[in-house]
Amino acid sequence: MAAAGARFALDWQRLAAPLHLARGKRILHLCAALFGAGVALSLYARGLTVEYRVGWESTFLDAGQVHAILGVLFAPATWLFRLPGFTPAEIAALRFDAAGFVPGGARWVHLYAALLAIVVVIPRLALAAAARWKETRLRADFPLDMGQPYYRKLLGSLSPVPLRLRVIPYSFAVDAARGQALQALARSMLGDTAQAAVMPGWDYGADPQDMPAPDAADEGATVTAALVNLSATPEAENHGAFLDHLARALPGKIVLAVDQSAYVARLDGQAGADRRLEERRRLWQDFGTLHKVPVTFVDLLHPPDA
Repeated sequence: MAAAGARFALDWQRLAAPLHLARGKRILHLCAALFGAGVALSLYARGLTVEYRVGWESTFLDAGQVHAILGVLFAPATWLFRLPGFTPAEIAALRFDAAGFVPGGARWVHLYAALLAIVVVIPRLALAAAARWKETRLRADFPLDMGQPYYRKLLGSLSPVPLRLRVIPYSFAVDAARGQALQALARSMLGDTAQAAVMPGWDYGADPQDMPAPDAADEGATVTAALVNLSATPEAENHGAFLDHLARALPGKIVLAVDQSAYVARLDGQAGADRRLEERRRLWQDFGTLHKVPVTFVDLLHPPDA
């Protein structure tokens, strides 16, 4: 139960990641908008008890240059909110002199507040609205991977046409007993009416260029299983080339089926059998992950409905 719960949590985290991301973006954008609004409001609130006085000084800039810089900085605020700008004479009058600071900070507070609204508050509210729209859409139409075994079996049981599991062995001889077990595997994966079709296998070391590509137009073959033996050691130049060849021909319709029956029989009664079996399974699981192909482990001498 603990393992099942942990796997469910991981699967749910993966499926719900886009929804959580949209929700997180909405919250962060709203926080940024509120922060900008808070800064603007704090300027006004402090102005109730403190007199803002404005002035400037510079070693290298004169009044004309400062006026040009401020004109560019506050251009969005003066244009959008129709706030009055400053003349060069007004900027020159704000320069610090023996008289000290110059009063009249309210005008500057309005400009700073307008600039914060344009640069921070309004864009962040727009982004928050977009994230909210995406979040609502994901909640209404939660994305599910219909290629997962559970959904494949569920859809197969509802389909009026029997689904078919196409099996392509790699360096694997499918005898009569294992052939019957593959039929049981098809039913466990695709529903009670599903059937398995064993295709000509690949020899070890076969060049993918010399092997025919699976027919992607074969709608009857809902899933193609690349069948390998757990006893074998996965090799990128052989098993990897086999998987990549199938994945290119049938994107999203490949599953790596690893038969552990021969390996289990070999380990029967040996010390540390469970540990060695788990290590071998992990090796193939990592190999499938590397090649972006889902992995399922089967025991063709003990089929699912045996």
